[in-house]
Amino acid sequence: MPKKSHSMQVILAISIALFFCTAVYIQNVRSISSDEIWALELLLDSGPSFFYVSGVIWFIPIVKKSVTLMKFFKLSLFVMFGALLYEAEQMWTSMVFDYADIAATFLGALFANAYFYVLKRLFD
Repeated sequence: MPKKSHSMQVILAISIALFFCTAVYIQNVRSISSDEIWALELLLDSGPSFFYVSGVIWFIPIVKKSVTLMKFFKLSLFVMFGALLYEAEQMWTSMVFDYADIAATFLGALFANAYFYVLKRLFD
């Protein structure tokens, strides 16, 4: 992908990091309980599942110069199913199982595919 799309990816990553830093600051420093703000609780609990899937998928377009929409879609399915297996495994171990994490995993893959589609259409 062209350099413009890489700079857009960096801007998106920095924006997401700043957003999470602000959310954690609001929760910790301001002593606001996440029980008081349900969206903050959902963001901090299931956000890592969303950003893990949507973030890991971007390693291939960065490393490999030419990636088609179908290759990216197949890669995102592979990463999503791996993350879903990890989430399902939590039901049978002593870990915490949460349906919101499963939804965040699906949404992360959907977001990554939509964002990649838009970048391909704008810059290719």
